This record gives sequence, structure tokens and C-alpha cells, in this order.
Amino acid sequence: MLGASWKVLWSIQIAASVWDRSFVHAQEIRGVAPEDQHLYQGLAHNKSQWTCLNDSSIVLSVDQINDDYCDCPDGSDEPGTGACSGRSRFYCRNEGFMPRYIAGYKVEDGLCDCCDCSDETSWEPHLRGATCDALAREYESLLAQELATYEQGRKALVQLRKRYGVDSITSEPLAERINKLAEELSAVVREIEQQKGALASVLQLYESKLAQDNPMASKFTKLDVKYVTKAVDDVFTNSERLSRAHKELRDILDTLVTTYNPKLRDNAVNANMEKYIDYSETASGKKRYDPALDKMQCKQLQKYFGSELEEVFLDGRTTTSNKEVIPKFHVARSLVLSRISDKDDILTAVTHLRGIMDDISSNYNVNFQDSGVIAAIKDYRRYLARYPDKSLDFELPTRLTEELDSIGRFVVTEAGNLEKEDSMGGLWGHLNNLRDYIAPSTSYSGLKSQIAALEQSLQTLTQKRDALERQWKSTKQEQESQHTYTHEELLLKDTEQLLEKLDDFCISSKFDEYTYHICFNPDSGRILQVQDRDQSVIVVGYFKDFKLVSQRARDAYINQLQTRSTDVDLIAHLTNYVPGSGHELLLGNLPEIHNGLLLSYANGHKCWNGPYRSAEVFVLCGPEYKLTAVHEPSTCRYHFELSGPLGCALDFAYSKPT
Repeated sequence: MLGASWKVLWSIQIAASVWDRSFVHAQEIRGVAPEDQHLYQGLAHNKSQWTCLNDSSIVLSVDQINDDYCDCPDGSDEPGTGACSGRSRFYCRNEGFMPRYIAGYKVEDGLCDCCDCSDETSWEPHLRGATCDALAREYESLLAQELATYEQGRKALVQLRKRYGVDSITSEPLAERINKLAEELSAVVREIEQQKGALASVLQLYESKLAQDNPMASKFTKLDVKYVTKAVDDVFTNSERLSRAHKELRDILDTLVTTYNPKLRDNAVNANMEKYIDYSETASGKKRYDPALDKMQCKQLQKYFGSELEEVFLDGRTTTSNKEVIPKFHVARSLVLSRISDKDDILTAVTHLRGIMDDISSNYNVNFQDSGVIAAIKDYRRYLARYPDKSLDFELPTRLTEELDSIGRFVVTEAGNLEKEDSMGGLWGHLNNLRDYIAPSTSYSGLKSQIAALEQSLQTLTQKRDALERQWKSTKQEQESQHTYTHEELLLKDTEQLLEKLDDFCISSKFDEYTYHICFNPDSGRILQVQDRDQSVIVVGYFKDFKLVSQRARDAYINQLQTRSTDVDLIAHLTNYVPGSGHELLLGNLPEIHNGLLLSYANGHKCWNGPYRSAEVFVLCGPEYKLTAVHEPSTCRYHFELSGPLGCALDFAYSKPT
């Protein structure tokens, strides 16, 4: 009896609702947005008739709108009931919050899907969720938090770009940027000319004083000793790294010879060990190179070319006996030439030894579990991370030998004159000191200080000029190509320009039992995986390319928001229903805080019985760099999710949902 009464009451309620809708039809149709109300007016020639919105051949009475019976295939006749299920949609006004559409099947289901409960007209109680006011407060809080996080990330990105001297190419029109670069370039060129003039004047005064008072010192200033000093430092620094790479590789193989188990009969290991032992008996194999010796000799030669020669021939003061001047130069010269000649020999040796370890790493029998072999391979992987392929070769300074010969001729010619000046009991040095004391502004030391300061200033200005010229030429070529770039193309070029400058920029982030080192530069970028337990290193991959995937960034960001959703279920109330397409989230352009940066890495260390490792790094906007997820969707193919400033869009400005 109670059930029957409930049915009668429900029928009366629905009937009353239908009658009421017909009565107010001319005023407002339930479930229809204000801007679409005109679509539900009667036909021009017959106000009592109406046609389905997507099929004008179906003519209905206006009384059939919202009569709880689905007459139109597209569900347009039932915007205010659930009769057409998912084919129709209901408009929620949601005063105080966000208007949206819900699917038709949610109307009159006893649950308030609209925060104003306009989708439910039956008697109380309804199953209510958060009110519109509560949702509005929650949304404003979310929006403020997300925009604050974005602003922190954007500022960090701006600082990074300033640090590496990268200007945004999307921030101003091309012609304006060309004019601005030209003006900056002209100003720098004028300043360079002024500094050159000042330097020339000081040099002229300095050289005239030297020519008059000390002809030998005047000749010395015409030698390019600074170039030799810098070139020697480059040669020995690179040679030290090359020697260290050779020594560490020999240490790995020497240890392996004594720790591997030949009785296991691992063909790959045994054959390569015999190969290494045979090599060690050759003339090349007996040579050992000491990086510590390179480092020590580099310091000695820096002192010799950087200060001792100047003290002897320019300042007239030295602790070196005049008889030792020529032999000391020949020793210095032979050290430099010896290190130059050793370069190719060491590179050849390293290449040969790496071939042995590469063969062992790729072909050893993992089933034997030879502890000596396993340890050597781990050490070798760490070695490869420190010395990537082709990173040990270096170019020799082109003029070094020529300039050394010029200095040598000067030393041999002028060494005899040092004995004559020395016989004066150091009078020249005393005169110099007295002159400095009496007139410091025009003294030799004072003039040398001015020259050094002007040369440093000129070097800085020249570097700035060269950078501006490159930017101006590149921008001019872009303009002359008469190609109109889309906004997306400009963003790609802008990102490429930034990544190319990040030659020494890497981030480290711990995730589970590993620490990952990710470098972003297209030339030297790579991903290293370091196991916390034993510090073993695996190269996950080397930089391959990048792209901007805005839709993927949007999807990932929305997934993040849904994961962080609060008890008031804000995300559900921001979901807008679109028949045939599913749902969309009413966030305005908020997801566009992310630029969608996706970097690809390939050709990492080879997996055992598998492919070479590779990876994708997807970057979302954040104030600091942090790995948020690491996946392996297929064998040795990794996916990293990273938050940090590189994922932030520079040109974002928030706009509300429409």
C-alpha cells in the first residue's frame, strides 16, 4: 500500500512538473542556458509548433518539450528531464559558482549534480554535495595556489635564461627585435673603439718608455706570451684528463686479470683477458701515463710562461741564474712538445682498451655470475659516465709551436744581455722601484695595471659584441627568409635556443633507491642512473631531440588535479558534459601554464639480452626540479615525469572559463 501511494505521488509530481513547464514555456525552458532560450521559441508561422534542433523535419508541439518523453533523436526536446539519457544535457546555472552542463540521465535521479540542485525538483531530502559558495571558495583557493606556483616557476625560468644569456624570441615582433639588437650592437662597438683608443695610448706610452729605457724588455712585450700560457694550460689540462682516463681503464683491466675466474670458461672474458695480457707486453702496453705528473708540470709551466719569463726579461728581477735561462726554456719547450706528441698514442691506447671492455660487457655470460667480471663491468660503466665516447679527443692550439719558437729565439738572443745588466748589481731593478715610488701614475707597474684592466674590459666587450652579432645575423636571416612563423614554431625555436645554451646545466633528483642525473643540452645531454647502494652508474640515454606536446601536458596536469582533489569534489563540479564527446574540464586556460616540454634520450647502456636503454622526460611547470614519477612501460624504455621551471610557459596569462 505504501509503495502504491508513493507511485501515485510521483505521478502527480511529474504531471505537475510537465503542466508547469508548458505553462511557463514562453518565459523559460528548464535545463536550457539563457543564451540558448531563443532556440525553443515556436515556429514563426505557428507558435504552437517546434522542430528538433538537429533535424528540422521532425515537427513537434511545443507541449512536447520537457514532457518526459524523448521525441528527438538528438535529445533536444528534453533538456530539463532525463528521458533522453545521455543524448541530452542539462544546464546548471550554479549561481555564485561555475555554470556547466551535466548529462541528461542525471536529472531527477535524487542526487544534486548541480551545486544549486536545479537538476532535482522532487521533494526533499536530496543527496546534496558541496554548495556553490563552498565550491567557489575551493576553486579560488586552488586557482591562487596554482598561479602562485606558476609564478615561482616562471621567475626561476627567467633567472635561468638571464644566467645563460637567452632572450625570448616570442616576446616582441621580429623587426623591433632586429632594431633593438642593432642599437645595442652599435653602442657596444662604440665602447670597444673608445677602449681600444685608451689602450693604444697607454701601450704607446708604456712601449716608448721601455724602448728608451730597456730595449730588451720592449722586444719581450712584442712576443705573444699570453697566448702561449693559455695554450699550454689547455694542452696539459686536456692531457691530464686523457692520462687519467687511460690510467683508470688500465686499473680496471689490471684488477680484472687478477680477480676473474678462468676456470668458468667464459669465452668472451677469457679471450679478452689473453688479448689484454698480450697487449701489456708490447711497447705501447708497457707505457703508463701519470695524470698527477701532468697536473704538476702544468702548474710549473704556467708559472714559467706566466710570470718567470716576465720577471727575467721585463722586470729585471729573478732568482734564476742567468746561465740557467736558456736550458730552462728548452726543458719547458720539450715538456710541451712531448705532451703534444703523446696525445695520439694515448687516444689509440684508450680506444684499444675500451674495445676490450666493450666486448666483455656485451658478451660475457651472465649465468656464470663471475664476481670479478661483474665488479669490472660496474666500474667500467661508471668510467663511461665520466668519459663519454669521443669526449677525450681535443684540438691542439694552432699557433703554439710557432709562438714557442719565437720565444726561444728571443731567449737565446737576449740571454747574453742579461749577464751585462746583472753585473750592474741589480741597478735596473732598483731604478724601477724608485721610479714607481716617485711617480706611480706613470710608472711601469702603474701602466701595466692600466693595460691589464683595459684588456680585460675589451675582452668582455668583445664577447658581448660577438654574441649580439650572432643574434642580429640570425634574426636578420629569419626575416629575409620571409617565413611567417606560427606561435608554436616560435616556441619551439625559443626552447631550442635555451637548451643549446644549457651546456653545463644538469639536475639531480632521488627516486626510490636511485639518484638520477639529467642534463638537457642537445650536444652533451644525458641521463645517468646511480644506485644508492653501491654507486654503480648506468647511462639511461643521450639527448636525442625534444618537442612541445601541449595536449599531453594538459592531460597530465588534469590528472594531477584529480589526484589532489579535496573532499568537496571540486573537479567533478568543474566537469562539463558534451554529448558525443564526453567531458571537458572548466579550467579556462589554466593548463597552459605548462609548455609541454618532452625530451627524448636514446642509445644508453645496452640491457642484458635486450635493447639499448632509452627514455622520455616529460616536464611540468614547478618552482624547483623534482622527479615525480619513473616508469618502465617496456623493457629498458623509461618514462620520467619531472617538475621544474623548464616546464613553465613564459607567455601565460590566465583567462577564466567561458
